Amino acid sequence: MKKYMKYTLGALALMTLTACGGGGGGEKFSEVTFTTEIQTRAVAPNVLSDFTSGDRMNVYKSEKAQISLDLTTAHQAAYNGGVWKGSPAITLNGGETAYFFAAYPYQADADNPLEIPVKVADQVDVLYSGGGVSVTDSDPTGRLSMRHAMAILAFNIQSYIGGKLEKIEIDSEQFPLEGTMRITSGRITPTTMGPYTHTCSAALSPKGWTEDHPSVFMIPYTTSSTGLPLHLTIDGKRF
Repeated sequence: MKKYMKYTLGALALMTLTACGGGGGGEKFSEVTFTTEIQTRAVAPNVLSDFTSGDRMNVYKSEKAQISLDLTTAHQAAYNGGVWKGSPAITLNGGETAYFFAAYPYQADADNPLEIPVKVADQVDVLYSGGGVSVTDSDPTGRLSMRHAMAILAFNIQSYIGGKLEKIEIDSEQFPLEGTMRITSGRITPTTMGPYTHTCSAALSPKGWTEDHPSVFMIPYTTSSTGLPLHLTIDGKRF
């Protein structure tokens, strides 16, 4: 007997900007740092519940609340000891007000916050901040709500004869494989479509899985009237 369950992600993370001041040559500036808390209602494998040292994310600094590409700069922030810091440092000059947006995980080629590359093959939990947060040099503290952009398709299979699930195949020419994400809304516009195969190794049992369900991160989309054609490979046999 085979069953599958679809989990959609609808979680929030809170990021708090903290600051320190200083500088040489008499010029005042404040360094922006970040703390984050991920809150999620989804119980599924690979869904982020916390960051680890060495993680990186894209941070975008804008002169306006609405993103204008000619007034926006891209930065990298690294996580260490519970704190995110720009690398190099993200600073605010005296009297400056800026708006910040963020996306996780870091991508070196994600210079445009309105077209952040997303690939199903990466199988990562993609987070975005939504609207920008205003921060000033006198109080360089802000709060960013991080949301999950991807959906997750998870399976639970009960088997009284054992076996091992080896592949999950999505056999649709209309399945989104790649797309570009708008950081303000998390909406992903598909750019490449086609079948997708996800390999795994999960032993079957009569009661099914209670944790670590085999799953696939996917770009949210609406299927046609034919639904989503799936094949599961168990012990070399395709169902």
